[in-house]
Amino acid sequence: MWMSLAGSMPMVFVTYIFQAPLQEWAGDLARNSSIFQRILFVLISRVFIYVAGLTDVNHWRGIWEMLDLYTGETLLSALVSLLTGIIGLWATRSSRTAIVPPFALSLDLNAKQIFEKTTLMKTKLQDGWVFFADVFFSALVVETLSITFWRGAWLLLDLYVFPRDALISAWTTFVSGCSLAVICFCLQWPMALLVSKLKDGVAKLIIEDVYYFLILITGILHWHGVWNLCEDYFLTNYPTMGYAMTHTIGFLLLTVTMTSSNIIMKGVEVDGRSPGGTGCIFSISYIQPLCGVQSISD
Repeated sequence: MWMSLAGSMPMVFVTYIFQAPLQEWAGDLARNSSIFQRILFVLISRVFIYVAGLTDVNHWRGIWEMLDLYTGETLLSALVSLLTGIIGLWATRSSRTAIVPPFALSLDLNAKQIFEKTTLMKTKLQDGWVFFADVFFSALVVETLSITFWRGAWLLLDLYVFPRDALISAWTTFVSGCSLAVICFCLQWPMALLVSKLKDGVAKLIIEDVYYFLILITGILHWHGVWNLCEDYFLTNYPTMGYAMTHTIGFLLLTVTMTSSNIIMKGVEVDGRSPGGTGCIFSISYIQPLCGVQSISD
C-alpha cells in the first residue's frame, strides 16, 4: 500500500509538470518527415503510456487499500467513502474527472492527446508557483476524491449484489452497466438540448452534475462486471498466469487499436465549463478521428 503510493506520487507530479515540454518534443518527432523519427515517437509515447498507466494503477491501489485498511470494508465505510468522494467532486466542480470509458475515449493520434494532463485551474508551467499549487491540488485532492468515490460505490456492489456468488454478481453488474450505458448514450442529446437552453449558472451545473452522477454509476457497474468476470474466468485456477495474460493482451490490443492512452488519467475536467450543452455529449468517436473528421464533442 505505502510502496504503491510512494512509487506513484512522484511520477504523477512528473506527468503534470513536464507535460508541455513532452508535448513539444514528441510533437516535433511525430511531425518529422523521417520515418525513423516517427517510429521513435510511437515507441517513446507507448513506453510513456505504459509507465504512466502503471503509475495510475499504483496510485489508485494505494489510496484504495489505505481506505480498506483504516476504515474497513463495511456499509458505513462504503457510504462515507462514496459521499465524501462525490460531495468533494461537486464542491470542486470536477465530478466529470471520474468518468472513464465507455463514456470517454482518447486516441493515440498526436502528442497532445497522449501527454496532455489538465489541471483544475488550467494553469501553465509559465505561471510559476500558481501552476505547482494547481498541480498539487489536482493530483492530491481531486484525483483522490475520484478514487474515494469509486471505492465507495464498488464496495457497495461487493457487499449487496449477490455477495455469495461472485459469478452471478459479475454478470449482474456487467449487464446492468451495459444496459444503463445504452440509456445514457440515448439521453445525451436530449440532455444537451435541455442544458443549452439554460444560461451558465447554478441550474446548468446541477443538471450536468446529476447526469454525470448517473454516468459515473453506470461506468462503475460496467467496470465492476468486467473486472470480476476476468477474475472468475481467468484468475481462479492459475492467478499469476491470468494476471500476466490479461495485462499483456489488454495492453497489446489497446496499442493496436490506438487507444492505449485511455489507461492513464487525463487530469481534471471542470463541470459546467463546456459551452451550451456540449458538456453532455461524450467524446467517444473512434472512426471519425482516424479519418480526420471533426466530432461535435471535440
